Amino acid sequence: MNESKIEATDRLRREGRWSEASRYKDASVKRLRAAGKTKAEANDIAWADMLAAFPPLAQDPLPIPREALDTSTCDPATIDELAAEPLDWERDIQWVYAHLEHPTLRVENAPSLGAWGLLRHARQDRSRFFAQCGAVLARSLKALPTRRPEDEGPEDDPYASDPGLRDLERMIAQFSDTRNSDCDANVGYAREG
Repeated sequence: MNESKIEATDRLRREGRWSEASRYKDASVKRLRAAGKTKAEANDIAWADMLAAFPPLAQDPLPIPREALDTSTCDPATIDELAAEPLDWERDIQWVYAHLEHPTLRVENAPSLGAWGLLRHARQDRSRFFAQCGAVLARSLKALPTRRPEDEGPEDDPYASDPGLRDLERMIAQFSDTRNSDCDANVGYAREG
């Protein structure tokens, strides 16, 4: 299979090897230019060398067949039950992420019909799945309520759960005051001496 430069670049980026391959190609160009090749010749030879040194990675030994995600053989009652599940993006995304490579999933295993569809989408376009889901999770994290001190009730009071905490804080403050006065005395002694 002859890859174009664009196809090879895209493949190497998907495989996470573009930086290494690019450095290899650049070093090859330098070496060839030093050996007297023209810029065009050096580039062509360097690309060919790079493609030979960085062939496509082996495919998954057990590809997941698309028909494994088919719902046509599923019991219609199960489909209706899954379709009735309320929307829960975080649950569905986490389920898809956890089952992305599972080879024998059935629609009955999904928490919702939406999760099943999301799994199909994720298997077809992983990079887009991760980009979209990252954005959804980021938005949901921002939407979480933050606790403010004025919202805290008596059950949140650390002094209520540990009565010795006030004594401990008082002892630390007293120690700090004593230490500070000792330090001041030592500094004064050092200046006088």
